Amino acid sequence: MNTSLNRRSNTGRVTAASTSLALALAVSACGGGGGDGPGSEELNLVIGNALPLSGSAKPLGKSGQKASAVAIDQINEAIGEADADHGVRTTEQDQGKGADSATEAAKTLVNDDGASCLTGPWSPDAVGQTADDVAIPSKVLEIAPVPTAEDVAELSDRDLVDSTALPVSLEGSALSKAIERDLGGVEGYTVNVAASNDSYGDALTQDFIEAWHDNGGTVGGQVVLAPPPLSSSSGSGYSTTTGGYGSSGYSKTSAYSSQAQEITSGSPDAVLLIDDLDGLVQLAPALSGSYGWDPETAWGSDQLLSPGLPGLVGSEAVEGMRALASGIPKGEEASAAFVREFKAT
Repeated sequence: MNTSLNRRSNTGRVTAASTSLALALAVSACGGGGGDGPGSEELNLVIGNALPLSGSAKPLGKSGQKASAVAIDQINEAIGEADADHGVRTTEQDQGKGADSATEAAKTLVNDDGASCLTGPWSPDAVGQTADDVAIPSKVLEIAPVPTAEDVAELSDRDLVDSTALPVSLEGSALSKAIERDLGGVEGYTVNVAASNDSYGDALTQDFIEAWHDNGGTVGGQVVLAPPPLSSSSGSGYSTTTGGYGSSGYSKTSAYSSQAQEITSGSPDAVLLIDDLDGLVQLAPALSGSYGWDPETAWGSDQLLSPGLPGLVGSEAVEGMRALASGIPKGEEASAAFVREFKAT
């Protein structure tokens, strides 16, 4: 899905529908169906939803709550039509900001709330850790509505862990094709890449650069969007690919300003930002104040698609910017039916 991130577009509606469809599919998958079912055996299913219910991604989590409700209604309707003695309910926890807090949320859902199936978490880096620490040891199904990296594909999980979105490994080449289509070609065009300092950022950067180079394109600056130290007195250094900052005179503002300058250095034809919402919220003021920043030449990864993004960072920071993420298959009755049900909520 190629979507412009501005206030005048229907970005929020489209994003909510596509990402929420992923969660609705996940909840429905937890509910089972088809094939060799339990027969006359009574099924009481508890689905635990690990959702982003605080921070920058909260609007996405709210959409996820609606999607979960749509899925539960469909499951209960099927139970009623079959006149079966089954029960299904959901419980939810805020996944928090990082992989550790997402794992703790999953533990609460399974150990305290009795969840026999998990949906989420909604951040790629947290899916594998949650699987290793919770889903696999507890033999609980985990279905994530976000793209997953190679570490998830390599898990010895006996098919307990899955995702309803395309893997991260396909997003790099998809971004390359989208930018190529926008620019009208690859040869002679330069893209600067700025990515978060984690496995998601590393994998997506590598895949994009490989695809862009293979078609004859040029990658200019590469910026590591590592967060600055918590304080200037810690003595630990902070660095990007082109320079570093020691503790003397260090400030978060100067770090973000430096990153913004690097992102736009060399007047690239396009800029690719691979980060999550929290990262962009911190970086956006520096980008808006940077002379070379033009959001109409900027592209974002799937983690930057959120209904609340313009309100979080200011429309001037993202007006005309586009992002790519898994979308709803066009022309499919199931997709159309979900959109109708989702709008009805």
